[in-house]
Amino acid sequence: MAKTYGVALLGAGRMGMEHARTMLGVAEARVLAVADPHLPAAEAAKNLLRAEQTYADPEAAIHHPGVEAVVIVTPTDTHAHYIELSALAG
Repeated sequence: MAKTYGVALLGAGRMGMEHARTMLGVAEARVLAVADPHLPAAEAAKNLLRAEQTYADPEAAIHHPGVEAVVIVTPTDTHAHYIELSALAG
């Protein structure tokens, strides 16, 4: 049986939802946390993905228990920051 990886989705806008729909077809991915400062968007992605939790703060989603991978779909100028935070989180 294949390992399942806990995922945090950072960003639930138009592109975030495209990534969310794609992740529905990835058997090894289990989205645990969704972060977006616009909480209704985060809730919509959470419901679609059957995730556990929504956050307004992406850093909180990165540290959600069980997260092993992070999908960053935030504004481009924030990517480096969230990559660094994700790497530091392990």
